[in-house]
Amino acid sequence: MCLQHSSHQHPLVSNESHGHEIEKVKCSGCGESVSGSSFGCAECGFYLHKQCAEAPTQMNHL
Repeated sequence: MCLQHSSHQHPLVSNESHGHEIEKVKCSGCGESVSGSSFGCAECGFYLHKQCAEAPTQMNHL
């Protein structure tokens, strides 16, 4: 599955980490180590947790 995120020019590919192979990279959204479900662009080294990738791009303050 691919995702086109507004903060990155390339499509992001879905990843599922079951070990330590992707945990060495940081999420470009929150800065924490990436583990579990995520999306990434290996070409650029841009990664997002699934939750960060699906977060709204704008926040409404009431």
